[in-house]
Amino acid sequence: MTTVGKNSAQGIVPAPMNSPRTTTAPVASDAPDVSDLPAGQLLLAPVRGFCGGVRRALEIVEQLLNENAQRPLCVYHEIVHNNFVVKQLEKRGVRFVQSLGEVPDGACLVWSAHGVEPALEDAARQR
Repeated sequence: MTTVGKNSAQGIVPAPMNSPRTTTAPVASDAPDVSDLPAGQLLLAPVRGFCGGVRRALEIVEQLLNENAQRPLCVYHEIVHNNFVVKQLEKRGVRFVQSLGEVPDGACLVWSAHGVEPALEDAARQR
């Protein structure tokens, strides 16, 4: 299988840039035309960064780490599906929890970028 969009040193062909569009859906200005991509080829999208919700959640965690260094900081589930980011935050003392029962008294709790159901928010407020 040939892949498209990484580096050619690994046998991967760069994706063509600024090619004509065959769809009416909004696309990035550098998105390749995939209408004639041969069967068995894989097109790897360039990195675009985090969505707004993830950026906001990470900014909140950064702010809390900087302002409240002595207060335990917990995040409900993984803040983002990115193992590198999660491991870096763990090294800085962030604790990722799977339930409210794991949050120590006096800790600050941040919801993951995915959000939670209202009942869980209510239960956390009552603690």
